[in-house]
Formats: sequence, C-alpha cells, structure tokens
Amino acid sequence: MNNRIYKIVIVESLTLLVISGCSSIPTKNKTEEMVPTYICYHVKSGEIKIDGILNENVWQKVPVTCSFKTFDNKTAPYKFTTYARLLWDQQYLYICFFCQDNDIWATMKKRDAPLYEEEVIEVYIDADNDKLTYTEIEINPLGAIFDAIILNDGIQTIKNVTLNWTCLDMKLGIKIKGTIENRKDKDKYWTVEIAIPFSSLPDIKSYPPEEGEVFGINMIRYERTKEKFWHLTWAPCYTEGWPHIPNKFGRVIFKRS
Repeated sequence: MNNRIYKIVIVESLTLLVISGCSSIPTKNKTEEMVPTYICYHVKSGEIKIDGILNENVWQKVPVTCSFKTFDNKTAPYKFTTYARLLWDQQYLYICFFCQDNDIWATMKKRDAPLYEEEVIEVYIDADNDKLTYTEIEINPLGAIFDAIILNDGIQTIKNVTLNWTCLDMKLGIKIKGTIENRKDKDKYWTVEIAIPFSSLPDIKSYPPEEGEVFGINMIRYERTKEKFWHLTWAPCYTEGWPHIPNKFGRVIFKRS
C-alpha cells in the first residue's frame, strides 16, 4: 500500500490574519479537570483548498480557539501568539494553525524524525475519547511529518508507540511569512492547514462522526528561541515538554449547523 501524503509548502508574503474571537469553553471531563471545548462545524466538501493560505470564507466565519497558553496555563508572550480553527466534512477533519514567530526554523526533513526536538506543531486525536489510545501528528515548518499511534495508561505513561502507522491520504499545506533557514533575519509567522481523513483514524467509532460526537483533542506548539523552550498548548497539561496526558485533552464537539 502506498503511503500517500499530499503536501504543499509556500514561502512568500501574506496578509496577517486577525483573531476574531475565542470559542474555548471551560467544561469538566470524567476526572473533574477543567478542559477547553471547541464546537467543530460541518462544511460542504470542496470548500477548503489545502494550501496553508487560510483565505476561504469558511475559515473566516468560524471562531478561533483561545490563544494557546504555556503548559501551566499562563499567558504566552504576544510575540508567540498561536491559535487554531477546526472544521469537518464527510471525509476529513480540518485543522489550521496560526503561529506568530520572529525566527522560524527547522532542519529535519525525514518522515518520523524527532521533530519535537525543534520547532513544531502537534495534534493529538483521541477519536473514541477513551483516554487510552490516540494518534499523534507532528508537522514542522519544512513540511516534515511525524505520525504514530500511542497507547497510554490513561494518565501520563506511554505503554506503546506504533511508528509504522501512516495517516493515509492526509493533506497538508504550509505558508511561511519569512524564511526558514536564515536565523539572522526577522520573520513574522507560519500557518499550517491539515485535512485528516476520518477513515485513517484507527480508534474512530464511526465516520463521518455523528452529530454531537466528542473527540478528545489537544493541539501543541513547541517554540524554541536561542534562549528558551516554550511549550504552548490549547489544553494545559501542566507538565513541561510532556503533553501525553489524555485526561487533560480538550473536547471537540461535532455539529452540522
């Protein structure tokens, strides 16, 4: 079977996106920890072109998440403003990221390299919300991909990692406002646009999801300046550099209207 990934990386100028709101709602999960909630709205197939530019009307109409905070739920520096949006259709879960960054860099280009050692965004998807098995997808500014299936003890210990899993037919677009390999100039931001096929998620109950179905999801950004490591996250995990705590994942609720 061919491991098909459709990818485009664009490095050029683009008008800065403006935060339009915040849709993160505090909610309690089974462990009574407060976690953010995002309502993921349905769109018609073909309304999103995966190129990283994020100029489709459907993206502009849906709320952004609250700006990502530090791992311990503190406000992140404005210069590292990060947020996401999510949508879905009958085939795909769409996620886009905006990452403000005055020094965009990465060196790794191979599949399943340890991208988490550099600058990267990460998505954790617990499709059946069992707090045990979930998929991890990482993407760096160069368009390199790390994807794996994680088996967790439900708290924070990884019991098994399946590295030979590939998110088949995933689509990826990246837009760089700046340069990647020049660390002496001043960059502005990078954006990521992903289409994740529901059919590729091994723990999904049914696809497409049903109205009101809930996925456990967390979205992470690792920002590494020359002086400091910043672990930025949508759902705070309270352990720096270790987001594998599924009972603290946020809740994404699928809605058709």
